[in-house]
This record gives sequence, structure tokens and C-alpha cells, in this order.
Amino acid sequence: MVLLTHAHLDHVGGAAEFGDRAAHPAEADALAAGVPASLYGAELYDKLGIDAAGEPVPELMIDVLPGPGYDPAVYRIEPMTVTRTLNDGDRIDLGGRALTVLHLPGHTSGSIALLEERTGTLYSGDIVYDGGLIDNLPNSDVTAYRQSMQFLADLDVSVVHPGHGHSFGRTGLRQLAEAYLARRSDL
Repeated sequence: MVLLTHAHLDHVGGAAEFGDRAAHPAEADALAAGVPASLYGAELYDKLGIDAAGEPVPELMIDVLPGPGYDPAVYRIEPMTVTRTLNDGDRIDLGGRALTVLHLPGHTSGSIALLEERTGTLYSGDIVYDGGLIDNLPNSDVTAYRQSMQFLADLDVSVVHPGHGHSFGRTGLRQLAEAYLARRSDL
């Protein structure tokens, strides 16, 4: 089984190879349609509806080809069907460990995080990480993101393992959530 925190290309690339794919229902249509993908910067920005705002866009989104003769033009994310939907509060038994699904929309409408309550470990996907949180994609929702950050600011955790970057603790989570809320206080 693969648990998908959201339907963005950098989180679902090989998911079609798994027989059992779990995600929030709000991500199912995007996964079934095939997540927009390209290894060419300009094409990817166009597919995702991202305005580079005058910033340079990399020609190729990877530094090294996966193998000799690899053609970046053939890269795509295979469409896939979600075989199990994950809703807020669902529990996933891993045999000796259990994860609770937290629906935290904002980055996408179906973004989820997974909380191992026994240890206080949060697997946050892209809802929070140490960096500039992305809330300006076509399927992002700043109002929902603010609500998710308000929830996370009060969540008692010991460690957060984000989808990008280094892990951090409870203090870091609170600081990141509060910084986002201050930056987006206009709503």
C-alpha cells in the first residue's frame, strides 16, 4: 500500500505501481486524470498554471538523468485509481503502529497528514515544512490553509517529518504555523 498525502507530481510519481493506493477523496479525480507533469520547467509551470513572475525557470527540473539515453520528454505520471479513501480521523493499522489521518486542506483540497499518536510523530506531507509554504497553485485554498495552520499551531507533537526538508520538533511546528498565519493575516 502507498499512502498519498496529496496529488502533486513530486509525491505520487511511482504510486501507479502499487496495487493498493490510499488518498483523501478530494484527490481521487486528479489522480484518475493523471497528475500534470513535465521535467521541463516552462512546460511544467504552464501545466500547473504557475506564473514565474519574472523569476528564472529552470530548463530541466532534474540535475541528473535517471540513466543513459533517458529522454525527459517521455516523463509522465500514470493515471491511477484510489483503492482506499482516507478521511479525517481514519486509523491505519501498520501492525504494532497506528497512524491517524488528519485532513488538512490548503496546499490542496485533499491534503492529509498522518499522526502516530503514541509517539507524537507527524508525517506532514506538504501542509507544513521548513520553507515558504506554497498556497498559490490552482488547487490551493488560502482560507483552508489558514484553518489547517491554526490546528497545527496547537497540535502536541514530538517531531514532524515533512514531505520536503529536515524534520523539526513541536516548537518549530508552532513557529512555522504562526509565521504563516501572520503572513496571511489579510484573510
